[in-house]
Amino acid sequence: MKRFLILFAFFVNLSAIDWAYSEPFSLRKDEFAVFEIDDRILTFRWSLFHNNGLVSLIKYDHFPYQTILYDDYKLNAIKIPVKTNRTTPPPLPYMTIVFESFDSDRNLSNMRLYLFDELGSVKIAKASDERN
Repeated sequence: MKRFLILFAFFVNLSAIDWAYSEPFSLRKDEFAVFEIDDRILTFRWSLFHNNGLVSLIKYDHFPYQTILYDDYKLNAIKIPVKTNRTTPPPLPYMTIVFESFDSDRNLSNMRLYLFDELGSVKIAKASDERN
């Protein structure tokens, strides 16, 4: 019961935020998802799924991130600040990539990209899924 309440609180928390952008995407191993965020490129791919952990490789604005995302509600997301000019007042925009599920039969991960931008100053578009 405690686990259910914690999980419920997490989903209520995600739904309480007024996301400026939300995009689901699914990837096989070493496939790329490419997003253009204010003339900067975000690429996401994963290379290994083991012990319910997804080894994720992310590059945003030429800065690489590597993380393991789990299906546990505390460890299933990574938050990345969106680069803005220094005059942007708080709250600063950020994006969150959430690992939703893994289909082991098809070797497919299901993800979602969220963008928080209270001021509406960030432009985002999904580019074609390409291999880089």
